[in-house]
Amino acid sequence: EDTQRVSLKVDTKASGISFWMSSFDTMAYLPLTDTELEPGDRIEAKVSFYEGSNNGGFDRASYYSGRNMHILATCENALTFEVEKATSVPWTLRPLVWTHSLKQNLHDALSDTDAAFLEALLFGDKDALPLSIQQDFQKAGLSHVMAVSGMHVGFLVMFFLLILGRRIGLCVSLLALVIFVPMTGATPSVIRAAIMYAF
Repeated sequence: EDTQRVSLKVDTKASGISFWMSSFDTMAYLPLTDTELEPGDRIEAKVSFYEGSNNGGFDRASYYSGRNMHILATCENALTFEVEKATSVPWTLRPLVWTHSLKQNLHDALSDTDAAFLEALLFGDKDALPLSIQQDFQKAGLSHVMAVSGMHVGFLVMFFLLILGRRIGLCVSLLALVIFVPMTGATPSVIRAAIMYAF
């Protein structure tokens, strides 16, 4: 591959885009870099925006809109692409760094299939999971297990309640959810479950 897929937050004012939102999220296909891009890196590039299609039977528009990315981007000219490495990772992006580190540890310790299954189970990330396994879970009616939601929040909360008791466990579990939600990509299902638990 000669490109890398990266989730970006586009600053509309700095980009000269006349848009009512100050920023929006997009999935961008960018030229390869010598060092891996990390959360907090600033990118300047000339990109083309486009809507996802369903070429090859895969509905990219629905897939990415479920991740709050309604428009995609691609940088076709590597000469217009520059990266400014972050000196430190902003605290708002640190859960993403922890998630990336945990995923890397899973792949180092387990086989690719086992690591991909645990990624799907813990973080709701099914990108590395073979399609045949995803279809098996759908046939068995268990695909909801790989969508982070109330079940995952319930397990996390019960873990702290059992270990620390009710009073301390409730306080620690609320803090854990504040970290867990962005680690799992802040999908609507996990946000809904966290809000309902908070109430």
